[in-house]
Amino acid sequence: TTQLLSHIQRAYWEQTSRRFRWPVASPALVHFNALPIHWELNQRLNSSQVGANALAGGDFENLNHMLEHGWKQEVLQQAAIQGDVELTPQQPKTGHYALRLRAWPTKPNQPQQIVPIPPITIRSAPVNVQLGQLLRIQGWVNVPRPITGSRDGLLVSDSLGGESLALRIQQTDQWQPFVLYRVADESGPFYLHVALTGLGEAFVDALSVHAIDDTPDARPRVQE
Repeated sequence: TTQLLSHIQRAYWEQTSRRFRWPVASPALVHFNALPIHWELNQRLNSSQVGANALAGGDFENLNHMLEHGWKQEVLQQAAIQGDVELTPQQPKTGHYALRLRAWPTKPNQPQQIVPIPPITIRSAPVNVQLGQLLRIQGWVNVPRPITGSRDGLLVSDSLGGESLALRIQQTDQWQPFVLYRVADESGPFYLHVALTGLGEAFVDALSVHAIDDTPDARPRVQE
């Protein structure tokens, strides 16, 4: 009986999470017992209004604008590995530029290596959030070829979900959208992190963070 119940729970969880490309889109999708919270979140989303984009520089159109608002990059030059970051006009998803992350071996004829530390990590500008605030994080990623040397590929995470709820993307079919939902567990700055954890290249564009207002005053009213 216990085993049958486990199978039913697993099937129900898979049916629900299958609607999302990545179950980590919402913390309430990572376990069967959290599914009631997932349906509550759905109700909040269906009766809410989405605020303006609060993430400065997520369009990757102006480097000075990004730096002024607090974007940071860390490029670790490891033994036999080189890496760089740039705003590239090479086939952006929107606008004129996209963020391009690259890492490659300096001795390509050597056997394939394991990359122990992400060669490139990008931290976004801060977004001030309030305790209990519901956030929608959106963006586009393009990983033309499989990332080698790491199973994490392109890692997209945030300061609320951490790496346990990160997107791990090895390859995409051209540009692929993603959506994450998070609830702020404290007031303060919120950050997005994008890391190239292995060898290869990845493109990111049109990142945004929207607060979702589901207070009674913000909900759509039914005309009587």
